Amino acid sequence: MPVEVRGVAHPPPTHGGRDDPSDLNAAEIATTQLGGAPLFWEHQTSSRPVGQVLASWEGSDGSLRMSAIVTDPTTEKRVRNGTARGLSLGTDVISTDKGDVLMRAQRELSVCKEGRRPGTFIDHVGGQRVLRRAKASRGEDVSKESYEELKRQLAQKSQDLADARARSDVFEQKERTRISAFQPDAKAFIDELMTGADAETKADLAPMQQWAGDFHTKSDVLAQAPLARLVACASARVKRSREEASTNTEASATLGKTMKELEAVTTERDALKQRVGELGALADERQAGLERLQSELSKAGLVAEKFDFSKASSREANPAETPEPVAAKEEIKQVTSNASRPTDHLLSEIFNRGGGSLRFVSSSTTHQLLGSSNGGSTDIAAAIRAGF
Repeated sequence: MPVEVRGVAHPPPTHGGRDDPSDLNAAEIATTQLGGAPLFWEHQTSSRPVGQVLASWEGSDGSLRMSAIVTDPTTEKRVRNGTARGLSLGTDVISTDKGDVLMRAQRELSVCKEGRRPGTFIDHVGGQRVLRRAKASRGEDVSKESYEELKRQLAQKSQDLADARARSDVFEQKERTRISAFQPDAKAFIDELMTGADAETKADLAPMQQWAGDFHTKSDVLAQAPLARLVACASARVKRSREEASTNTEASATLGKTMKELEAVTTERDALKQRVGELGALADERQAGLERLQSELSKAGLVAEKFDFSKASSREANPAETPEPVAAKEEIKQVTSNASRPTDHLLSEIFNRGGGSLRFVSSSTTHQLLGSSNGGSTDIAAAIRAGF
């Protein structure tokens, strides 16, 4: 049958300092709330709880007192017969690598045979007092001097408690602001994991989704910091990986476009190079033809001056001017003028030369006539003379 018990979970703080990093000071005792915490047997947290803490408060002597309900039959029997009357706090201590304590959190309370801290016993079982301390002194229980001293100490502790609570409130508010900055990233990360997940995964992640929505508003916000930081870091890592992947995709697309343009330019360059080669070959072919023509004309005595077609002045209509003597220019002009219009003497030479084999003679047909063959027709020789 369940039984209600009361007792001391932590003794009054020592004035000489802490005996252990897990020991509580006066401010921590005054602010500790164990209500709702599980009650275990000898800190066996892997087993089922043997009960639950109903409430906790600061005792008149500065100790941390508690009230709990024991539901486990075996533990209840041990408490009732006195074989297990000790109490022990299960405290989580978070410290730096140098040993400086950052936070203490009370995780659970255990019933044990004897607590490690002195004076941590169950003193009430089922509403009955089971622990008494006898006094052998016959004098006054409390003298006036002792009363004044206790009053002074109480006032000092009250002031220390108020100062500690003020510092704690400032620290907690700063931490709450810092941890609240993790909330948007943590919630977005959990929501993204839920998107597209199967029913079993959603069921498993549902508590995390709820936690991500309000962890920054919980009373024990300091205890939420490690998990909140972990989820926020994971979210930042995933976001950074996506941004890097997007940047790589854009770089790949840019590289592909650049390579395509480079191939087009290369193809165009090769085509132009081939065209230039073809034009150069054509120019060489035509120059060689002109040189052969000039040679034949020279052999026939029709050209008095030979031209060097490898020079721009011989093959271009308007060659670049080069400094030459004035007399040479006048001579070139005179030769050009003479060569621009054939004379009748030249035509006569062409018509009469060769003893008939190179002469222009009348055809047996009318092909030698230009224009109409009726009346005033003109033969080829007359047409050529007329053209000049």
